[in-house]
Amino acid sequence: LFTENKHENYINKFETVNYDREALKEIQNKLQDKEDDWKLSDFDISEEKQTLSIKRILFALNFFKRSFKKELQKQNIKNYIGTFLNAHISTHVTTDKAVAVQIFELQNTRGISLDLIEKVKAKLMKAIYLQDSHSETTIKIIQNNFAEIYKLEEQISESSFRGDLPLEEILNYHLRMVDDGSKLTQEKPDFRQPSIDNREESILTYLDKRISESENAVSYIVDLVERFKQTVQFLSVDLRELDTKNNLIGDVMILSKFYSTHLFILIYHKFKSDISLFFKDIEIFKLWERLLFTSNFHEKYYRQIYRDNYEWLYTEIIKIDEITRVKDIIYKFVKNGFREDLFEDNNLQKTVSKFVSDEKEQILTNAFYFFNDKMVYALYKYEIDQKANLKELRKIIKEGRSVEHILPQNWQWEWINENPQKRITNKGNKFNKSINNVINGLGNLLLLTPSENSSQSNNHPKNKVYKCCSGGSYEEHNASRNNWSEPNNWKSKIEERGEKIYNFMLHYFQLNKS
Repeated sequence: LFTENKHENYINKFETVNYDREALKEIQNKLQDKEDDWKLSDFDISEEKQTLSIKRILFALNFFKRSFKKELQKQNIKNYIGTFLNAHISTHVTTDKAVAVQIFELQNTRGISLDLIEKVKAKLMKAIYLQDSHSETTIKIIQNNFAEIYKLEEQISESSFRGDLPLEEILNYHLRMVDDGSKLTQEKPDFRQPSIDNREESILTYLDKRISESENAVSYIVDLVERFKQTVQFLSVDLRELDTKNNLIGDVMILSKFYSTHLFILIYHKFKSDISLFFKDIEIFKLWERLLFTSNFHEKYYRQIYRDNYEWLYTEIIKIDEITRVKDIIYKFVKNGFREDLFEDNNLQKTVSKFVSDEKEQILTNAFYFFNDKMVYALYKYEIDQKANLKELRKIIKEGRSVEHILPQNWQWEWINENPQKRITNKGNKFNKSINNVINGLGNLLLLTPSENSSQSNNHPKNKVYKCCSGGSYEEHNASRNNWSEPNNWKSKIEERGEKIYNFMLHYFQLNKS
């Protein structure tokens, strides 16, 4: 467009980070005019190159194209670009990098707020510049590490197993468990700081304190950023690979992303050379899964201030030198829990077993409202046991699972040949009461994506065809859904499946052996 204009040079100087340049060039070379939106499939970009930033670039191009059609005219393109290039911006020229960093911190030139990671980076860079004005090598190390962290950010979303795991959350957990590595050698490290409440303020205040109290702030910052990069690398790449050999890794992340991420960060940094021994040990993960599932699955914490204390478990791990002893520590808490003084014979598992037995009717008739997180995980594990497709099942969890009532809570009177415009018969009222006693029971619940749950909505079970997952209860329902045509089958179908899931839960979590 500007073949003889200096503006062309300015425009062509826009670049992405190194790892996105190849994909951007592919987009530039193959961008063809088309009516609908451009898609990644229009370009020869490998899956690993389809980063979040490349997706955003494509989104921006599509947004611009749609907006251009509505508001702009091709003959005015030169004027539009001229407007951009001639826009006034405030500048402050300095040769002092310490001053430059402070200016960046106070006046972000992009016109949008810095996110927390950017604020942390600015704070750490500022501290280094103020400590040592000749720290070019150190600054380069910090910059390179953050560049790697941002690159890895693109892969984290695929590795979180349950919901998102943003960098801010990882940084919070990392500082709580490892920091610059000093917590690994402390006798009683504070695993509760920085707080998870008001995350941004907690992290920034924590870092201010650590930097001001450090004998060598520069060394502290270098070690912190290096270890944080290692944590992000582990959670975004290594953990996903380890899960391919031991699916319990992803399962416990689904059960408790919070506690499992804390534990994994600690294990990785304390026993780095031996972590394969830990992550390949199925028995350790069965114990950890059992602890997460049972530690608060009882009523003994009612009105109690002090409940689960996983920080105690982490502290016990800090004290040992051999990774093989981690199993013994987890087993101790599986057996005794965190408040053995509250439990039957000081035994957590005996307490939970009795509770689940006593509350069997509640589980079979009201699981939708009873310890929902436990019931959801029991449903998830049951479907795995029933050979549901694990990849599809995990996608349901990842997308923010929704709990479906196979027989809708708002089923229609017409389905049982009753006319709601007239008086409901005694038989109809009796049937309604009988069904409502089990409609929220374990046997009537199924995990779906929110979108599929919304589309199935209040359809008759005989008309529901589940598509988000193959195998397991999904396939079983699709193959036998005509059995729901007869209302007299409803209650027995719900009760029968509920008993199966309940008995599976007892067996899998060994609640019938304690």
